Amino acid sequence: MHACMQHLYRLQQHMANYAAVSNANFNDDKSEAFSLSGRRSPAWVRAFEEINVHTYHRQVSITAFRYLGLYFAYNHVQRAQMEKMLLNTVKTQCAIYNQRQLSIRGRVTVVNSLILSKVWYGLSMLWPTKMFLVNIKSCVYQLV
Repeated sequence: MHACMQHLYRLQQHMANYAAVSNANFNDDKSEAFSLSGRRSPAWVRAFEEINVHTYHRQVSITAFRYLGLYFAYNHVQRAQMEKMLLNTVKTQCAIYNQRQLSIRGRVTVVNSLILSKVWYGLSMLWPTKMFLVNIKSCVYQLV
């Protein structure tokens, strides 16, 4: 057995032990894997199939993968998708808070603490295009 596969099975054993002592359940149906190199590995595909992990993200995947709320992109298409999702989130939040009768101080507080914090978090793994930043700025200015 390949050393990497041993790590996978060791991880499974740790997860089973943790679940046994903590009463926690891992949702195997939502488990996903990703390739650090971005390339497909037949050995990993077989190993993931054995443990019922059906989503294997790599460079040719349609969507970026999400880990701890951050999206990771392998290519420009996935990056553009991430920008679009983040911009839509900001637009939705701006529209919601625009309906409220907030003072200018309240609007600035909402923008800084609620809306832009999501942008900063998302940008930690995204090198945005200039157009994306222009669109974010426009949306925020319309609210404030």
